[in-house]
Order: sequence, then structure tokens, then C-alpha cells
Amino acid sequence: MQKLPIFLLTIIILLVYATTPVHAISNFFTEKINLTSIFKKDTSRPKVKTVFGKITSISNSELSLSISDKNRTIVPTSGSTSLKDKRGRLIKLSDMKVGHRVIVRGMLSKNKKDFDQTFEIKNYNIPIKSNKTILPFRK
Repeated sequence: MQKLPIFLLTIIILLVYATTPVHAISNFFTEKINLTSIFKKDTSRPKVKTVFGKITSISNSELSLSISDKNRTIVPTSGSTSLKDKRGRLIKLSDMKVGHRVIVRGMLSKNKKDFDQTFEIKNYNIPIKSNKTILPFRK
């Protein structure tokens, strides 16, 4: 009893494939090949990189970071760079001090050491200011 529906199903599938034109089946495979070539790695575009480090010096247009003991990175700041605190609120460049820990997100230059363009600099040393007063516990 159960073999009859399976048999009918296989006959229907064979009839469908037998009546489809050959170019439709070959199109299926070529489209699949074209899609795989689209998803290959593109090395021509600059990549966005995120770096964590400490500020070693500050000037009007750039920050200098120490990523490790030996590595130093120059980070340009412009009008399009957003400077934020821990919570993501906007701050000024004057709020950042030497020794603060920051995370920088931007595009690396060709030497893969310095940044060409920075999108966001987030300062993790500025304490969060609370607008609520904490009252002592009473029994």
C-alpha cells in the first residue's frame, strides 16, 4: 500500500524532468556558478578595522595610540569622526586625555599601521555621571 504513492511520486518527478527543456536545467547550474563568483573575497576595497589602545598624545587633528608596548598608531580626527563615551553619548576632543583607553573604528592605510579615515572613537575612561542621588538604606 505504501509503495504505490512513492511509485506515483517518482513517475511524476520523472515526467516533470523529462518535459523540461535542457537549457532550463543548464541555466540552473550556470546561475549557481555566477553566484559563487560574486561572493568571492574582494581585496580591492579598504577594510574597516577596530583597534583598542591608550592615548599617548593628542593634537588638533590626530591622536596617537599605543596598541601594545611596541606598536603605535596615528588616528586622524575630522568633522565626520564621532567621539563618544562609554554609553555612546557625544563628547568633545577636549574631554579625552593622555592615558585614556579608547576604541577606534576606521579604515586602515596601505601600511596597515595607521588609519586613513576614522568613523568612531569611543572613550572608556570617562566616568559615567549619574543624575540620580543615591540615598542610604534605612530600616
